[in-house]
Order: sequence, then C-alpha cells, then structure tokens
Amino acid sequence: MKILTTVLALLAALFTSAPALANALPEGRLKEIVAEAKSWQGTPYRYSGDSRNGIDCSHFVYSIYSKAVPGFDYRMAREYFSDKNFTEATSPAAGDLIVFPGYRGSSDHVGIVTDPQALKFIGAQTSTGVAETSFAAKSYWGKRPYRIMHLKNLPKNPEVKPPISLPDRQPEQELVLPNKR
Repeated sequence: MKILTTVLALLAALFTSAPALANALPEGRLKEIVAEAKSWQGTPYRYSGDSRNGIDCSHFVYSIYSKAVPGFDYRMAREYFSDKNFTEATSPAAGDLIVFPGYRGSSDHVGIVTDPQALKFIGAQTSTGVAETSFAAKSYWGKRPYRIMHLKNLPKNPEVKPPISLPDRQPEQELVLPNKR
C-alpha cells in the first residue's frame, strides 16, 4: 500500500507540475534585446521621456521590445501583470521583464533582465537614468517585491501603436480662489 501511495504521489506531481516556458522569441533575438538595452546606458531619466535625450522605465522597455517584436504595444509597468502575451516566470531568463509593483507609495517599475545568473537587470531609474543594476536579495531592488514576466505569445495583430504621451510634471501650484465681495 505504501508503494502504491508513493507511485500515485509521483504521478500526480509529474502531471501537475508546470511545463518549462518556451519563449516566443528565438535566443538570438533575446540577445539582441539585451545588447540594445545595454546600448542605452547613460541615458538620463525623464518622466514620460521617450528618447535618448531622456526616458522613463515604461518607454525604455517599449523602445527596446518594439524593435524586436513587431506590433509590440506600449504598456505601463503595472499592465504587464494582466497582459495575455506575458506570463509570470518562476526563474528569470535574459530578455524577460522584471516588474516591481508600487511599494510604499512609489510608482510601479519595469526593466529587462540582462544576466539571470548574476541577478541583474537594466532599466531607467530616477536616480541613475538607464543603468544595469542588481536585484539580488541584499540590493536595493532585491529588497522590493518583484515579478518576472515572460513573453509567451507574439502579438497577433502587428499593427504598431505609438506610445501614449504623459504630460510633463508641473510644480505644485498654489490654489488661488476668487475674492468673494
């Protein structure tokens, strides 16, 4: 009876375990994504920026991925969690996205995994601009919750949509009420 229970447990584990994820892009294309991302190092951070003169994290990922994936649409960082073309991966691979949900009042953040063994990613950070950094446990980013998102499907309709343009942040202005006379 004990052997039968063990065999049944092994069969159940075999059939319920998740299969290895196949990337929708060939390995060569993923290397191109990482190389292109690294070529942006040193670009300054700019809220809603979308060029090498200044860029934010979502536009950075869009700029890199839209070159490699025809029809890749612009998404804000939090939208990757519900995007049907992406799935959460249990371990990172080069070219995967790393998404940090908002933390202690901060905005969501997204970057591209560059070295899964060394736990490194590249992204447009407010403090450094586009830079490669660590998400290892004791690093700044490693202390924050994150999810690895893996491209599992290529977009079905390669109609290219331009990214949305966010308004520049304006300094807080004093509210002036009309005089009541």
